[in-house]
Amino acid sequence: MNVKTREKDVKSLSVGWGEVEVVAINPSKEELIKLMDIGEEYQEDFKDPVYCGEKEGIETARIAFYVKNIKTNKINPISFFLEKRVRMSKDGNKMQFVNCHGLTGWADSKENLMSFFTHFENVLDWKAIDGTINKRYTVGSKPNTVETLGEKFTREAMVGEEELYNFVRDWLVSVDYRDVDTNLLMTTDKFFAGDFKELQDLVGSSIVSTIVVPYTIKTREVDGVEKEFQHISNKFCLPGSQAKLLRNYMLDNNKLAVIMEKHATKRKLTPVEAFYAETMDTEYGIKEFYLPYECQDYTEDMNYVNSTENSAVTEENDIF
Repeated sequence: MNVKTREKDVKSLSVGWGEVEVVAINPSKEELIKLMDIGEEYQEDFKDPVYCGEKEGIETARIAFYVKNIKTNKINPISFFLEKRVRMSKDGNKMQFVNCHGLTGWADSKENLMSFFTHFENVLDWKAIDGTINKRYTVGSKPNTVETLGEKFTREAMVGEEELYNFVRDWLVSVDYRDVDTNLLMTTDKFFAGDFKELQDLVGSSIVSTIVVPYTIKTREVDGVEKEFQHISNKFCLPGSQAKLLRNYMLDNNKLAVIMEKHATKRKLTPVEAFYAETMDTEYGIKEFYLPYECQDYTEDMNYVNSTENSAVTEENDIF
């Protein structure tokens, strides 16, 4: 007989999307104790955080963004896991590349990437559906005459970089992506060596803002007991400027059904609609328990499906 019992986590949990600010990145043990307000009775047993390691002979790095919910003031981590190896397609025929804007693409070689991915381009005129050439874009038009302004620095992407740069792009504000000097890429070798200053210096600076992230409930067996933990997916996010639009959207079941139908038929979605569609996608969306509404207190009776699957993260995302 294999009997399992369920034990509710003593910490208050939340579910839904929330607007947060980054308050620390890869803090030291002392910084983490202060940040999380760890009582003296627990400090002696509090472990040093581990941000660098090795997995099957490959160097790894964990980037932990500690974020504070602007409504609840709760602080939780979002972790990104990098491996010092190029990300390859499942069949091994293509590799992932990342350019200076933090965008990723797939190809068998750098030379076969799309030109707009590897170069700064200015469209001088457009070819409309009826074949006419116009100076202005009209629906369905394609670039006709393109001026190349410069090359975008592009390199092979490490495993985990796509999720990290998606988050950083939404965290940053007022970035001029038309400027040929814009370069978001960071020195990942420093991360594997334990140097995270390049990211840490951004915390609290004028070029970052709030960001929207999904709070989920993760269920995991611990010593034969299934426990529920707070988790924040590192796969989906939106700039904080979109939070007001999310609130005003007034999502309900009917609106969600329309969005999912548009998503399934690959129709154009607004950023808010795309966030709803991608997080709720049955194949590629969030696999843990999640509700597509603004953060609310979680109660066990909400969770009609308990899943131990993981949404692009590992157990190291838990605080304790």
